[in-house]
Amino acid sequence: MGEGVEASLGRRAFLVGSGALAACDRRSRAPQPSVEASSDAEADAARPGDPDASIDRPASTFALFDAFPALAAALPRVELGRFPSPIERARSLVPGRLWIKRDDDFTRAASWRETFEPARTFGGGKVRKLELYFGEARARGARRIVTFGGVGSNQALAAALLGRALGFSVRLYLAPQPPSSLTAQNLAADAASRAEMRLFDSVAAAQAEAQREARGERDTYIIPPGGTTPLGTLGFVSAGLELAADVRAGAMPTPRRVYVALGLGGSAVGLSIGCALGGLATEIVGVRASTPSTVTATTLRAIHRDTVAFARARDPAFPALAFDGARVRIDGRFVGGGYGVPTRAGDDAVSRAHAEESWSLDPVYTGKALAAVLDDARDDAALGPLLFWNTASSRAVSSAPVPPAFRRWTRP
Repeated sequence: MGEGVEASLGRRAFLVGSGALAACDRRSRAPQPSVEASSDAEADAARPGDPDASIDRPASTFALFDAFPALAAALPRVELGRFPSPIERARSLVPGRLWIKRDDDFTRAASWRETFEPARTFGGGKVRKLELYFGEARARGARRIVTFGGVGSNQALAAALLGRALGFSVRLYLAPQPPSSLTAQNLAADAASRAEMRLFDSVAAAQAEAQREARGERDTYIIPPGGTTPLGTLGFVSAGLELAADVRAGAMPTPRRVYVALGLGGSAVGLSIGCALGGLATEIVGVRASTPSTVTATTLRAIHRDTVAFARARDPAFPALAFDGARVRIDGRFVGGGYGVPTRAGDDAVSRAHAEESWSLDPVYTGKALAAVLDDARDDAALGPLLFWNTASSRAVSSAPVPPAFRRWTRP
């Protein structure tokens, strides 16, 4: 994303509303969820009258709605994930003390109709937020999704793939970040999704343009960078409550720490709220993946405050939890050169995870988060139990041609 882009993804990005403008427009054709674009004839044949018709909904729970039924009535949700995602014990890494929460390939976007590749997966931890955003978009009558991010954004790609599957047209407004294998893979998959791709100098410029366009396109729903608004953060409040249920069911002991990659802070704060609601005395460690100006302790406090207020406005039974800095903190030791810039420690963690556990991580987010786990466990041989929350997306492989404006990021 680069430092200029990251600066636009701080507090202002969090405060960007999740709202959309409602009206109607023609539904887009159903996509080819295997990422390789289908022909127009295939898309026409598969196009449903209702976007849900293109998806066999997976069996899934949403712990937040189980705990607070009034929120379920107030917040529409589209089921895209397969929750609860499983917890597994590491075989070799930090033996006896490390578990992994598999939000990667186990947040199964859909079991597609026979026209499409069966059981395609993509989205990782983004699915928990997108379920709520797409639910609100549909409830407001939107037909078009616009979202933002760096050119390698996992959220932008997840919104493109899942949005098309649900019958939305999608626009991706993207900004520069350092080139890597991640940017190359995601840009090719963005192109294959048939989303409209536009390049901007910064995410702030992209947001300004989207807001301007939306005033004349009343069928457009805007998803902010990282999905970090009160609505999106509630997806990870549900994840924290899900973890508490996992612990009660014996999936693992109460974790002393949960490590999660930190982008804009919503996932870490949501987990801390959910764990508190679930009675877990667990510290959430957000491992920074971007430069310090992007998210600070003050940002985390603001996200917490606004998320709790948002939930309480819709369900007064939601507790008025105060922010507890002992429950969530930022670990900035492994950020290296900033967003999108791999580090030796992160790359080593990715390699070890693959070789010893068959985990697929990425060098931008989850590799850095696991590096923090391994370093802490090495320094304190008694530290545990520890939970690594794998928010990585399964890789979306495509050979689709990338638009010329983006090709410089396909050559790391």
